[in-house]
Amino acid sequence: MLRYDVARPATELRLHAGFGLGAHRSPGWRLGLVGACEAVQAVLRACPRLRLAPGYTPEWKPLDSLHCLTALHVCG
Repeated sequence: MLRYDVARPATELRLHAGFGLGAHRSPGWRLGLVGACEAVQAVLRACPRLRLAPGYTPEWKPLDSLHCLTALHVCG
């Protein structure tokens, strides 16, 4: 079974099957981006009262060319 570990060390970031960057970008990267946007929009439509949890400040984990959330606490 494969598991996604958000806390994996930066030294292992190159050992993934991501979309790549620059000339080495996967042809399907845009499809993945569109799918992710559609998924977020569907959740927000289904849960219109969804908000960040009171007192929660998102924490970002910097990567080589982008940033990702370490967690996202919501309520609604």
